[in-house]
Amino acid sequence: GSSAFSSTTDTVRLEVLPVNDPPIPDLNGIGPGNNVEAYYLLGSGSTPITSPQGNVEDVDNEELVSVVVTLMTRPDGSVEFLKSRVISSGITIGPYNPSNGELHLIGSASLAEYNDVLRGIMYNNESGTPSLEDRIIEVVANDGFVNGPTTSTTLQLLSANNAPILYPDRPMRLSTIYENDKETPGNTVAEIISSAATDPIQDDEGALHGFAIVGASNVDGEWQYSLDAGTTWWTIGVVSDTMSILVNADARIRFLPN
Repeated sequence: GSSAFSSTTDTVRLEVLPVNDPPIPDLNGIGPGNNVEAYYLLGSGSTPITSPQGNVEDVDNEELVSVVVTLMTRPDGSVEFLKSRVISSGITIGPYNPSNGELHLIGSASLAEYNDVLRGIMYNNESGTPSLEDRIIEVVANDGFVNGPTTSTTLQLLSANNAPILYPDRPMRLSTIYENDKETPGNTVAEIISSAATDPIQDDEGALHGFAIVGASNVDGEWQYSLDAGTTWWTIGVVSDTMSILVNADARIRFLPN
């Protein structure tokens, strides 16, 4: 029979189910955080959307089934796009969809294979007059169970720096001076450029103007330049194409006759 001191036992089974950790794109690789900032030089062709060490990490799965890369900002329309420079036998790539900016990578393949393809995703812009607005590119990976968090690349577009063209048939002049005038204030580089009837320099829009002085004849006097509005003057001595003096638009140039 039972008493106040009687006892019994039983067994309870507790099953611990593993939790699937989502795949996480780390576009910055060894850098801090998972997002990355990059630059695209206009006219340079294409640029990667990840750092060289960019990858997808998944602590409990060795394979992925898909990655979606989306060009979120597309002010230049279909002439800017994403493409892959890497081919994988286990992953179907694209094609890029200009209507929603998506490039799909699909197929069961190892993390290593997906990482190779991801590092080979490139941004390209073929617009003749591209917008300089930053481009946001988002990446989402799926391991067959769940989508991972969204990580992004912020791509800053930089204008190409084209060399200026100087037209020799558009002469520039300094102000008239008198013989033996040793106190002439000279002219600023900006004034010398504007003395031409037609702009003598062809350059990128918004480019700053200046001179590289590569030659000066001091036979009948002395050419000088000033970088502090005429307070201090320096002689333009021996100069050449490989050893020039650079002066900006505010610098002053003068000639002191013998």
